[in-house]
Amino acid sequence: MQVYKDVVSSLLEKSILDIDIKSLSKIEHTLKENSLTFDDSLDNPEAVNAILKQVLGDKYQRLVHAVNSELSLVPKMELFDRFITILNK
Repeated sequence: MQVYKDVVSSLLEKSILDIDIKSLSKIEHTLKENSLTFDDSLDNPEAVNAILKQVLGDKYQRLVHAVNSELSLVPKMELFDRFITILNK
């Protein structure tokens, strides 16, 4: 399970860096304030997603597009499907 968490965590961090480097530290700080990290994306996607939307604002759709593109290259898995479904809301 940890390897899947690492995949999503790395993907989110890389995608956010590509969008706006300043947002990454803001998101990490907000996650920490809520006792979360990027590793919690699969276990608690609703909370992580809410923080991503809050911090990224209008840039959030760019993140969704980047994550969808990257995960489309990975074999379909239920773990990722739930995360993607919530990310796309």
